Amino acid sequence: MFEGLDAPIQQRIVSKLDDIVTDEWRDPPEYVEPLSGVPHGKIRIGDFRLGADADRDREVVVIYDIEHRSGAYRPGDD
Repeated sequence: MFEGLDAPIQQRIVSKLDDIVTDEWRDPPEYVEPLSGVPHGKIRIGDFRLGADADRDREVVVIYDIEHRSGAYRPGDD
């Protein structure tokens, strides 16, 4: 998943996640958008979508999946 991405894309994802969790914990709704039909939301980073959930109490962002937007919204694609 992450390891298969080009280095600049990996860095962009890491940078965005750092923005969410470093210094001052951001309000998750600013970054994690709700999705229907699944228990988690998404974080948009350029052309990629991260299936994610934010645990505000533990200040942790859990990443479930990373998909290019062209395949991120097709049901049943794993």
